[in-house]
Amino acid sequence: MSVSSSLSRTGVAAWYERRSRRRSSRGADTSLAIGLAIIGVMMLAALLAGVLSPADPIRQDIPNALAPPGTDGHPLGTDALGRDVLTRMLYAARTDLFVAVGAVLLPLVIGVAVGTIAGYRGGIVDRVVTGVVNVVFAFPVMVLLIALVFILGPGIPTIIVAVTLVSWVSYARLARDLVRRERSMDYVLAAKVSGLPTRRILGRHILRNIIAQPVTFAMSDAVAIILFITALGFLGLGVPPPAPDWGTMIADAQPYFTTHWWLAVFPGLAICAAGLGLSLIADGLSQKWNAQ
Repeated sequence: MSVSSSLSRTGVAAWYERRSRRRSSRGADTSLAIGLAIIGVMMLAALLAGVLSPADPIRQDIPNALAPPGTDGHPLGTDALGRDVLTRMLYAARTDLFVAVGAVLLPLVIGVAVGTIAGYRGGIVDRVVTGVVNVVFAFPVMVLLIALVFILGPGIPTIIVAVTLVSWVSYARLARDLVRRERSMDYVLAAKVSGLPTRRILGRHILRNIIAQPVTFAMSDAVAIILFITALGFLGLGVPPPAPDWGTMIADAQPYFTTHWWLAVFPGLAICAAGLGLSLIADGLSQKWNAQ
């Protein structure tokens, strides 16, 4: 009786675990699909900005300044200089989203490469990398980023360089910890015994087993980078005017917050949508990785 009861409990536990995994997988797929759809639509709209809204994003039209949403030819209204808000939002998306892509990919590639080598080699290489990582982490990240942009000057290349100089250490530390765990696994020891070169062991064996976590972290980091780009634009350290930028649009709308709401609301909604899409992608990837 006790044996059958134990088997029954084991079967119920196994069924419950399978059910939980299926539900988690469906939730991950849903998050990924919604997040990818949001970001995909935003990137497509940014690429087709000239088709969707053929107006010039920097051309001023003072007689039509501060036109409300729904005005003929200006579905989202105009700003204080008569520039079309929809057009500027689309071109700002092209700037902000693609700067974010570059500011995520470069630190990801550099950090994972450095962390993988440090974690696998150990010794002096590992100590040097760990020391550099600890030094960078000793400073508040946002303060360090703003200081770098202030020193280097505003501009798209400056933003990408500043984010790369600060953010790669996070990926390096994560990759190092993962590689140190993996290098003692049986499959790595077997690859060493079989005489495989180090480059092949790292690239085809270790890296493929750890890359999911850095990629998931990169999606979460992209949300912070979008907010950082927006903050720089708001502070006047972002994309130089008159090029449109979500943060700059919100900064320009400050005198009109209470009287002309659309000047800040629509760029703010775009920032929220980008953050939501990237967060859903990160959440979906995290759930998939945890299920495995």
